Amino acid sequence: GDLHAMGDSSANRRDSVSLTGKYTLLTEEETGIKQLKLQFPEIESATLLRFFRAAKYKLQDATDSLVDHIKWRSDTFPIPFSTVKDDCSKGKYVACGRDREGDLVIYIHAHEMGEHTYTTIEEHMESVFFLLEIVCAEILDDPLDRFTIVYNRTKAEKKNRDLKWAENIGKTLARHYPERMKKTYVIPANYLFRILWSIVKVFFDPDTAAKISFLSGQKELQRYIAPDQLPEELGGTLDYTFDVNHLFTYAMPGVAPG
Repeated sequence: GDLHAMGDSSANRRDSVSLTGKYTLLTEEETGIKQLKLQFPEIESATLLRFFRAAKYKLQDATDSLVDHIKWRSDTFPIPFSTVKDDCSKGKYVACGRDREGDLVIYIHAHEMGEHTYTTIEEHMESVFFLLEIVCAEILDDPLDRFTIVYNRTKAEKKNRDLKWAENIGKTLARHYPERMKKTYVIPANYLFRILWSIVKVFFDPDTAAKISFLSGQKELQRYIAPDQLPEELGGTLDYTFDVNHLFTYAMPGVAPG
């Protein structure tokens, strides 16, 4: 049957902030969760906490964001796999390996990107939402875990530039997946890319933008990701070929249980 990405409101996770006991909370955070729970009893505590943190502990701002997010979720999901399978199969986004702090790494391969690779940006973003749901609801060990993004520009050309995509990604991460992205490393980031970034940066909220670092080369990237967790094309020793079915079998390195 068709797989529906229902996301991180799965019932078994609803009330535990940290499934693994990995994270300790501030008293202020625990109070915030309790207050938000009164308004949003159906939403799992970890989600409430992420929105509360993103709102800098302002209850009203967190409430407004959550109302917006709930509406977005009901408008957006479910997304049947059949509608996004082709786009997801292109290997634009590949979850693979862990960074030096043990967090999942998602590679965005710029040479697979660009307006010529999809019909409409709305359609393409469905693939992004589908993949983010799988990562957040199924792959991450704990509902408070975050991921690292490596934006791999190694073989990128002019046709791979896509400002509309950048705008949508920036808004999506801030509005609907707050406190999910830990860091993004752009490699290699040359002078031209830095000029482009100054244009694109306006689409990213300041907190998200602050988590984006530009790296000149592979040596620098190895400070954050060990060679055995890094794909060969980025100077590592990890030999992995992406297969879209791995999203459901969890056969990616660093993802499979154990």
